[in-house]
Amino acid sequence: MKIFIRLLSLYIFLFTLIGCSPMSSANVSSPDIKVFVNDELMVFTQQQPYFDYQNNRSYVPLRTIAETLGAGISWDQKARLIKIQQAGKSIEISPDSSRVMINHKAQVADAQPIFMNGYTMVPLRFVSEALDARVEWDEKSRSISIYKSLPLKILSLRKPHGGFMPGDSVNIGLYLLNASNSASQFWLGYSLKNPAGTIYDIEPKTLALKAGEKQEINLSWEVPNNKDLISGSYDIYLVIWDKHPSDKTAQRLLSYEYPAQIRIFRYVDNFNSWNSSIWVKETGKLGLSQLDPDNIIVENGLLFLEMPANTTAGAEISSRTALRYGSYEVNMKLPDLPSAITGFFLYKAPDLYNEIDIELYNSHDGKIMFTLYSGGRKSRAIQQILPFDPTADFHSYRFDYLAEGVSFYVDDILLQEWTDGFSTRPMNLMLNSWFPDWLDGKHPSADQYVQVDWIRY
Repeated sequence: MKIFIRLLSLYIFLFTLIGCSPMSSANVSSPDIKVFVNDELMVFTQQQPYFDYQNNRSYVPLRTIAETLGAGISWDQKARLIKIQQAGKSIEISPDSSRVMINHKAQVADAQPIFMNGYTMVPLRFVSEALDARVEWDEKSRSISIYKSLPLKILSLRKPHGGFMPGDSVNIGLYLLNASNSASQFWLGYSLKNPAGTIYDIEPKTLALKAGEKQEINLSWEVPNNKDLISGSYDIYLVIWDKHPSDKTAQRLLSYEYPAQIRIFRYVDNFNSWNSSIWVKETGKLGLSQLDPDNIIVENGLLFLEMPANTTAGAEISSRTALRYGSYEVNMKLPDLPSAITGFFLYKAPDLYNEIDIELYNSHDGKIMFTLYSGGRKSRAIQQILPFDPTADFHSYRFDYLAEGVSFYVDDILLQEWTDGFSTRPMNLMLNSWFPDWLDGKHPSADQYVQVDWIRY
């Protein structure tokens, strides 16, 4: 299974090397078009399908559709051919013409492949029907339905969703039917991929069914409890084989990919009590503020960072241990205190060398700043205005920190990402609210509080 998933990335790279053709203005990327395979909605995480309105033809990424229909795919550099292998069928597609070889017999497709953003795009109807699938278009719902006849039919599928922690089981439940006329044996593969690309497999589960027999089966993966676990969104893969995948003659009957299906966290603090094994109450001078541990309060399932009346005192907590790659998120409501800001960030001394920073003005206008520090300087910075008042309600603020880049989200909406300019050293996770010396330093007339529902990473 690991080899299978890693090969997909290799194929994308190979297809990118083929080159790109100019796109007609009639070819419009169409994320609103839905594609279903055996009534299961396909998710296109990168290149979307698009519709050629001049010729009334829909295109999809070849790799995605071929793999979903259970076909293997490769690129023959010498012959300049895309080769698709399925049980009992061999298809060769030239990127330079509409000529196609199916089981070594020449056919002419209704259009040749087109390259878009490094992806090989093919006419959906032709490639689906070449792989013995039926294609239907519903103009009203703008949806394409592909039906692939299989000896094993999924009558229902229960996918996992939500958040998980080490020790939790991530389960997929299937209700299956042997739709063939004879007893058959199948293998079900189940894998998860973390944000850094590491693949976690379970041993494929075998299933023997008599003709017409139905059976429920559960596939389960336990979230490991180890220091290398990376938090964030995990992709889920489900593959049905006719033999154990270690058998070189095994054929994929069908595969499903569910990108960013679940989220996994190493730690979640709901602040039912103060956890001194995780957090430290900081003290010291920061800007105009004296950080006071007494301004940190846990009460009624919330963490409060107090900004006392008639002072510029602030509050700060930090993780006891230095952390590295993963997803870091806080759900909080800000005070109405425009002279102060609230920060949620990773930091490690010396100053200006290691920091990944979300900062918000404690005001109604929704001003937010995303900043990176590395090598002794501010390397990246941007300021944006949120479409809501952060003092009116709780909202989630998050950054995903990986070797490939840093991405910033608010309420799960991506607002900014950078692929360089950040430190890769372990840093401590911190949350604070304080008065910087570059604002007016106006004291609050009444006690003000940052209210934190939870922090997870």
